[in-house]
Amino acid sequence: MRRHQGRTYLELEQELGPETAHDLRLVVHFFERLWLAIEHDAIERKCVPRLFGDTFYWWYAASFRHQFVPLSSEVGLNIQSLWEWLESHASEAQKRGWRHGNERWLPAQPADQQ
Repeated sequence: MRRHQGRTYLELEQELGPETAHDLRLVVHFFERLWLAIEHDAIERKCVPRLFGDTFYWWYAASFRHQFVPLSSEVGLNIQSLWEWLESHASEAQKRGWRHGNERWLPAQPADQQ
C-alpha cells in the first residue's frame, strides 16, 4: 500500500495484476460484508468497534479513504458507511487507541491527499 498511495484501486488492479488485486479485493469485501451485517442486524453491534475497529482504521486511513471511496462505487459507499458507523459508535478512548496504535504503521499521505 505504501508504494501505491497515489493510485486508485482500479489503477492498482491494472498494475499489480489479477492475483495480487484479488488479495486486496478479499480485504475490501470482508469489510463490506461486515457493514452489511451491521446494517441488517446480523451481528452483535456492541462488539464491532472492539473486534474490528483497529484493523479497519488502518485500512481506511492507509488506503480505502483515498484509493477506494472516491470511486463512488457501491462497495466504496459501503466502506464509507462502515467508517461513519464506527466513528459514531466507538468510544473516544477506542478511537484514540486506534489512532495512537496505528500512526507508526500508516504510510505518509500523498501531498495531494492531506
